[in-house]
Amino acid sequence: MGQHVDTLDLRDPASLIRPLTYLWAWGEAGELPASDVLARPFWIGRESAVLRPRTDRGEGREPLAQDTMDPLIWWAVEFVERFSGDCLTALRWYHDNRARLDPHYAVGHDPAAATTWLASLTVHPRAGNGRDRRDVAYLTAISPGLPGRSIEAGLARLRRRSGTGLPPLAEDGSAKPLPVDCTARINDQPWLVPDFRHVAVRMTGRRRRHTSVLWNVLQGACAVVIGYLGAGTTTAGAAHPGPRLPHRRAP
Repeated sequence: MGQHVDTLDLRDPASLIRPLTYLWAWGEAGELPASDVLARPFWIGRESAVLRPRTDRGEGREPLAQDTMDPLIWWAVEFVERFSGDCLTALRWYHDNRARLDPHYAVGHDPAAATTWLASLTVHPRAGNGRDRRDVAYLTAISPGLPGRSIEAGLARLRRRSGTGLPPLAEDGSAKPLPVDCTARINDQPWLVPDFRHVAVRMTGRRRRHTSVLWNVLQGACAVVIGYLGAGTTTAGAAHPGPRLPHRRAP
């Protein structure tokens, strides 16, 4: 194993070694299925010779208060175990339809079909921030397989019609539901009504990253759980797993 790690040419082996150490420790503690238990890593007991010492002081070194950590980890675990399936279903739906939102996408281009479908709607979704225009991205995503350019062409045709033009705009802030089921519940009610605004990708930050609300929330919950599970330290040649997960359930 040591030879394989060396061939990876990692600038900082800690990025690989620490997660594997935590995973091995949890297997040793009986928290993993037997098929997932790792063999004892070669670096256990000689970490100082393998890992570079930290040069930064890090952040968040003060431990969280117990009355803060308990509900945080509880809901993070609940989110990962109970709600992640709905998140992934909604995100997968968006991913499957996202190509049609590209203005250059031309597969299935049919302005006539788009015009007929748009005219059949009772209201059209409004774009955000109170603007008096239609949400073309959402219309494209929920359309019967039409690309965005067809929706734009259909809207243009309806605007040119006299008498029977465009359907009215929905109220500002109206829901934009997704055609996916929400299976998880809290108090016998769906924990979330999937909305286009939860999954729509937007550009954020100086690095212009693609992100969506559900992705950010799911990623954050996973980070909390992984950080909690990785709270063990390596001492005297043995890794000690962090606290066990709480076994409570939300209502």
